[in-house]
Amino acid sequence: MGFSFFPFNRVDEFKLSRLHKSSYFHVYHQYANNHVEQLHNNKLTKFQRKFEFRFLNSDKIDAFVDIRNKKIDCVYITYGFVVRLHDLFYKLFCNASVFPAYGSAVGFPSEAHLAFKPYIQNKTVFYLAPTDETRKQLAQFCSSISMQFAILHEIGHHMNGHELYRIHKTGPITKLERQVLEMDADAFAVTNSIQAAFLTEEHRQMAFPDLQLSNIEYIRLWIYLVHIFFLFMSREHDFIYKERMELKYLPRRIRSLLAAQISFELFDKFYPQEPHDFQSLFVDTFHQAERDYNSTFHQASSAAELESCFSDDMLSHLDEINQYWRHTMVHRLAPYARVPLFQQN
Repeated sequence: MGFSFFPFNRVDEFKLSRLHKSSYFHVYHQYANNHVEQLHNNKLTKFQRKFEFRFLNSDKIDAFVDIRNKKIDCVYITYGFVVRLHDLFYKLFCNASVFPAYGSAVGFPSEAHLAFKPYIQNKTVFYLAPTDETRKQLAQFCSSISMQFAILHEIGHHMNGHELYRIHKTGPITKLERQVLEMDADAFAVTNSIQAAFLTEEHRQMAFPDLQLSNIEYIRLWIYLVHIFFLFMSREHDFIYKERMELKYLPRRIRSLLAAQISFELFDKFYPQEPHDFQSLFVDTFHQAERDYNSTFHQASSAAELESCFSDDMLSHLDEINQYWRHTMVHRLAPYARVPLFQQN
């Protein structure tokens, strides 16, 4: 998930006409295009070329920004990304220990049933889904929030000018630049996800009325979902601190922490009078998400990764990234950015 040279042919596009109008693919397609249209209508953008969000016919988990077309800018997400993310939460909510207060979860199946069954003959088949309707709806709600975060991350690459910068830059993108740009796309996704939807009580009640949660409890749920999302995205790419500069992504738990910090800043902006203990909330939510994910998918957190994520060396590296953003990248991206760039406090 990021910005890179578009690796597919146009014939690989997944046609929405193959699916019912009520499918989640149509919902996500409309969500992405409406979000960009709203930015245009609010005159927050420059370089107002036509924009389109599209899907690719691939079982892989991937997403791309493509601005090579002279008439239109595109953000692509693979079909497999959507299906596998929904599959993740269906399985998660079959686990009786995950949010036990909602609905009724049956006994959890054996590990053999946790495999993903791909798209077959125009029909998505899941090995497993909650039989309880409340838990099934909750799984779908959580899937949609997580998918919106992924979509907004890619739109962030587009709107903040990352691909334009890459094209016009002399020489390749450095590893430090990649990490900074991924952090910037995450910040865009967090800010827009919360501002546009999650702190709007009316939206929450329409989306899932059975969740009678306070504002701070909703923030906790959102942080939980983002952490699950990062665990899901990175489970095949575990690495420890000494390898961090060999990859374009920061450790998944660090990205989750940065997303939580931004969400807390937004919460203070929306609800300055509400009491809270953000540190305890994050720690509790962090451990709950780790337990739920590991128990569902028979994973084990790497002690080396956990230790390295919050080491002095990693914290020093995060400060380096922040300083590089403030003093270098924000100025380099400014000529290409379509929206005001995020400034982390």
